[in-house]
Amino acid sequence: MQNNQLPQTSKPPECVPVGDSVQASPVNFSQLLIALIGFAGIALAAYFGLQNQQSSNQTSELSVFIQSQIQVNANQNKRIDRLEEENKALTKLNTMQSIQIANMTARDQSRRKPREIYADFVMGMPIPAWIKAPGPNNTFVMIQLNAEFTARYGRTQAEYQGNTDFDFFPKDLAMGYQKIDREVARTGVSAITQEYTIINGERVLETSIKFRVMLENGVWGVAGFIFP
Repeated sequence: MQNNQLPQTSKPPECVPVGDSVQASPVNFSQLLIALIGFAGIALAAYFGLQNQQSSNQTSELSVFIQSQIQVNANQNKRIDRLEEENKALTKLNTMQSIQIANMTARDQSRRKPREIYADFVMGMPIPAWIKAPGPNNTFVMIQLNAEFTARYGRTQAEYQGNTDFDFFPKDLAMGYQKIDREVARTGVSAITQEYTIINGERVLETSIKFRVMLENGVWGVAGFIFP
């Protein structure tokens, strides 16, 4: 005969009533220490992370500064190169202007009277020098002499100008000077001579060079200088 009895079940577990609180377990010291260490690690990690970020920012700023300085130096070098090119151009221009001035001076010199040109030459000599022009009675008269000449022979330029050698030297010496002057003016051949002169009342042997020069109106004169 079939058994209609239901199977027996186990007793249901007891349930905690709603609203009842669970009693908290006490905190262990070791657990607290571990938590503090963990918090300190997080704080240190955050601190070093911030420092690394600041250091990275500083490095970036330094890199930007260096790059800007490199650009500034490059610009300065370009300006220096440009100035050097301008200086070269100015130097070339100055050289061309100097050549033009020299040519203009040469043209001006060509318009000057020959006597003026030779007078400048004589006055600039560092040794006694003079120019003579044809005078009366087949003689040559002094027309230009420099300071070295007047200092050597003790007379002023005004005393010499327009006068002949006969006015200052003994006749025998003056005749020798005039003879050489006429020969040089006639032939155009320069003469190197050793002649006596009078210095401080004594006869002194000196070497002179005489050469022909063109004066006004195609007249030949004689210029010379002395080696003391």
